[in-house]
Amino acid sequence: MKKTVFTLFLLASISEINLAQSLTKAEQEPVVGDLYATKAYDSTLAVPKSVGINQNWNFSSLVQTTLTASSAYISTTSLPSTSLLPGATLAEDLGGGEYNVYKSTTTPASQFELIGRISVTGNTANVLKYTNTSILYTWPMTSTTSFTDNYNGTVIGMPGSYTGTKTVAVTGSGSITMPNGTNYGNILQVKTNEKMVTSVSISTFNISYTTNITMYEYFHPTQKFPLIRVTYEINYDGINPADTSVLIDVNTNINVGIKKETNLILYTLYPNPAKNELNMKLDNPSNQNCFLTIENMEGKFVKSFDLGNDNRIETKLSIEELPPGIYFVKTKQGDNWSVKKIQKE
Repeated sequence: MKKTVFTLFLLASISEINLAQSLTKAEQEPVVGDLYATKAYDSTLAVPKSVGINQNWNFSSLVQTTLTASSAYISTTSLPSTSLLPGATLAEDLGGGEYNVYKSTTTPASQFELIGRISVTGNTANVLKYTNTSILYTWPMTSTTSFTDNYNGTVIGMPGSYTGTKTVAVTGSGSITMPNGTNYGNILQVKTNEKMVTSVSISTFNISYTTNITMYEYFHPTQKFPLIRVTYEINYDGINPADTSVLIDVNTNINVGIKKETNLILYTLYPNPAKNELNMKLDNPSNQNCFLTIENMEGKFVKSFDLGNDNRIETKLSIEELPPGIYFVKTKQGDNWSVKKIQKE
């Protein structure tokens, strides 16, 4: 009897690990149109980062700061100098003329790689090219995932090099308590340890700069990006005192339980990108009451429309007064609802 009970307990534990989860290319890898928006938080207590199964990472004591950040994933065709980064499939607009450039590949394995960075100042674009790419994630990411990657690169047109080593591993599973007190289960903890050395030659001087990074990311399987990311970073040049920082970024666009657009609502919304107005066409055979709201990338409500309850809704939605940027359009039809992302030009 004891053996049977233990076996059932063991099977339950294994099932929990498998449920908690598998991160996949289809659900977690960014694509054109995705937006990652965060708010920065501080902590006066120890930041939870324990590893193992059945964890409860409690971030409710975090204190929000005034700092926010966002990045948009865009096509590489709109960037200068991407021809210097062959194989690029996606770019991340970090703002201020800074871009990360990525490659999605299935050979030799299904993985997501950083292949370069582009910094644009005026009409000049400086390109950091990874001659040996930096692997960010391999798909799928499961409870047994762990890999080590060596990378290196050069800044095109400048004397210098970058070399680095990173280890990425799934180190825990459990639940997480957000700063607002909301609790989510089925969380996977991904830990990255990374060391990068930058060497630059200026005239007769050689400068070496080392960066050590330890990062904890907490994923929910329905979310494209981590709910919380904690990054410890130490920079030193061997001359000056080390510069140490801790960054805690909290995802501001969480809709746990809703993977993407639901198929329960049949409608179209175009054009995208849009300038002054959107065209909405929605099938409503049961004559349910329909509404539409628009939120900005920080999750703040900016506009709403009452679409009525006709069995076929066709209307134009004015967005002329909205500033350019990425917005989330939430359409509600009775008890069903759906989210689409649009870009306002």
